[in-house]
Amino acid sequence: MANVKLTRHDWIDAALALLTDEGIDAVRVEPLARRLGVTKGSFYGYFTGLEVFLVEVIRVWEIDVTEGILAQVAKDGDPRKRMRQLAVALVSHPNRTVHTELAVREWARKAPEVDECVRRVQAIQWDLLMQIFSEFCDEREATYRSVVAMSARLATPMLEGGPDGDPAGRIEFVVQQLIR
Repeated sequence: MANVKLTRHDWIDAALALLTDEGIDAVRVEPLARRLGVTKGSFYGYFTGLEVFLVEVIRVWEIDVTEGILAQVAKDGDPRKRMRQLAVALVSHPNRTVHTELAVREWARKAPEVDECVRRVQAIQWDLLMQIFSEFCDEREATYRSVVAMSARLATPMLEGGPDGDPAGRIEFVVQQLIR
């Protein structure tokens, strides 16, 4: 093994990547150490055990997909511009991919505390969407657009595929329709 100095975040990011690639059952100390090219001892220098580590992994993910995203979206100004900022923020960090979110949602089916986390994240994201859409739509329309936006987010893998080879164009089209 290489003599590499890892941080807590290196372990957490590796766990989120492994979760995304292979699911929660694959997130174990030995596979993570292999992925990072270090011994298991490095893990235990930061975490007392796997359960404590997994709590930290979901806590970091939750903060990143809430506070991390909110930090990238202006608090006021043109709501359509803010919606574009939100769309960019959702894809600007590897831990924010829809594939990671889907893996976390699958994990939530097995772990009530993760399910609670997903519900908190959804509520924060819903509130942000409603706030922005309400600035240029009535409440009913803002609700409809928020539902469509959240559904489109989870359908991003379908938007990324397709024969035209233009996933960014398809995603841009959805955003454009939501802010018209």
